[in-house]
Amino acid sequence: VEPVQFIDKVAQETLALLESAIAGIKDQSNKVIYEQQLAELDQQLAKLKPMKFFKRQELNNQIAATKEKIEQIDEALAETIAPLEAQIEDLQARIG
Repeated sequence: VEPVQFIDKVAQETLALLESAIAGIKDQSNKVIYEQQLAELDQQLAKLKPMKFFKRQELNNQIAATKEKIEQIDEALAETIAPLEAQIEDLQARIG
């Protein structure tokens, strides 16, 4: 095996590992659970009768809190994943 081919193979394997690490980090973030909760709350709000003011207010508060949690997760993910994405970009540039 020529050195260049070996280096390309190692770079491809490293690239796959980095992409897998990013996917794993995203899976562990619980973002999907909060997105499901948000969809459920939106559904409950849509079905709620207009005269149920306090319940509507409660649901709106829960929706706002859930959206805030999703934003926090997105920020944390971006911060955590940024170095991995930079490594991916470097490897892709080297591989060509």
